Amino acid sequence: MHSKIYRVFIITILTIIFSFNSSFANDEITFLNWAQYMDPDLISEFEKATNIKVKEVYFKANEVRDKLMTQTNGLGYDLVMVNAGKLNLYKKQKWLAHITKKQVPNLKNIDPRWWEEFKEAKGFAVPYSWGTLGIAYRSDLVKHVPNSWMDLFKPKEELKGKILMTSGTDELIGTALKALGHSLNSENREELAAAEALLLSQKPYVKNYGYLTLDETSGIVLGDIIAAQTFNGDALALKELNENIEYITPKEGTNIWSDYIVVMNSSRKKEQSYQFINFLNQAKNAAKLAEYIYYATPNYPAHSFLSKEFLNNTIVYPDDATLSGSELFQTLQPLSRKLRNQMYSRIMR
Repeated sequence: MHSKIYRVFIITILTIIFSFNSSFANDEITFLNWAQYMDPDLISEFEKATNIKVKEVYFKANEVRDKLMTQTNGLGYDLVMVNAGKLNLYKKQKWLAHITKKQVPNLKNIDPRWWEEFKEAKGFAVPYSWGTLGIAYRSDLVKHVPNSWMDLFKPKEELKGKILMTSGTDELIGTALKALGHSLNSENREELAAAEALLLSQKPYVKNYGYLTLDETSGIVLGDIIAAQTFNGDALALKELNENIEYITPKEGTNIWSDYIVVMNSSRKKEQSYQFINFLNQAKNAAKLAEYIYYATPNYPAHSFLSKEFLNNTIVYPDDATLSGSELFQTLQPLSRKLRNQMYSRIMR
């Protein structure tokens, strides 16, 4: 009861603070995003063209972002980057403002596939990028080249203490299920128990749970990490820093993910936020963004502005054979979500 009262008190205080600040910062929007997931030159161009400032605030994991949203009820942020699997939750909480073609005319450029795959996105979220989850490894430091999720979950001794796994609940548990031949969206208790057992047996081989930093200090660049569960674009960005970093999509299949930009219902800068989204979805800008973050764009006309090298890169745009057996994360039943969260807590002890 006390925690509930405290939460209401905090939200009230935040509302007052942000309402007060908004009168002095009508030209600034706050964007909650992954670090290094936006081209700073595009922000500069937008700011110069519109006199609207874009302030980026970063989160380190989807779960961290979700907790922040719950604590603040979304207050203090105008734009937020949300993974597709959480859109339904955000809609139910009434955190999302409507987004229409009248407000964002360049929605016409979005490949309809990304509205069809996640119907809850239409009218509330704008596709930003998509990609795969796989394995990055140091080709110069491994004797056994990985091609399977089991190469991470039941690793060779050479990888002991040299593995990084993501700290995302869905990614971690989902790929363990995939390694065992199950759907990464499985809600079967026996299958989930087997996935937990696999993750617990892997734990002595894992150096850390988290995400690779995308700079010269990254563990995989330095060689402290030899194999990592990571996203395709991050692996490509790191390969620019060390040519020995390679990426594979495991043979069992993987997660095909997509990220969306949303405008918060509590935002007092909705019009400015719509302008920014529209700017990002000009075809030329969408292409520039894709090549900066190393991820495929859902903006179809942008393809005509992408280099042939980028378009033909099968890590960025994997072929059907590579994606065979892959899945999108789906919204799970509340009981299944609770069960996975409990599993995750036991694994992280």
